[in-house]
Amino acid sequence: MDEFIKDLTSARFWVGVVAVGIVINLVSPLLQKALARSSSGLLSYWRSRSRFQQQIQDALIQRFRASEHEQVMAAIAGLRHLVRAVFAFGLAVSVVVVPRVAIPDRIHALSLEMGLVRGVTNVLAAYFLGLMVRRLGHAATIRQALMAARRDQKRAESESESE
Repeated sequence: MDEFIKDLTSARFWVGVVAVGIVINLVSPLLQKALARSSSGLLSYWRSRSRFQQQIQDALIQRFRASEHEQVMAAIAGLRHLVRAVFAFGLAVSVVVVPRVAIPDRIHALSLEMGLVRGVTNVLAAYFLGLMVRRLGHAATIRQALMAARRDQKRAESESESE
């Protein structure tokens, strides 16, 4: 603790702080321009991606509005996506847990092999979790389109009954 306080009160420390401050002030305008360029590109990509997803959603809603059979088949597809998401989560958990439980203690001494096993299991777990998130996204898209189509159908029915 005394060394830290001694370093904190030294002139060398404060000269370094001032030098780093000057460098940050000189570099910050350049970083700000680069950050603005990259963030505007990212935002335009996100806007176009959102527009594309909205078009897909609108097409699904139109398709579901047209046919009750399509709604039933889409509900089944949504359930299939949910089941696959749960299965992918189970695979991710088992890939992480099984090697840690099933490998005997004497093998733990071989750190290189264990590092390789842990690395592979972590990559597999990440892959399966990615599959899970993707399946959940598909299921959510189908569910939202089904709900919107049913809402529109009910609204159309209530308007036709009121006339």
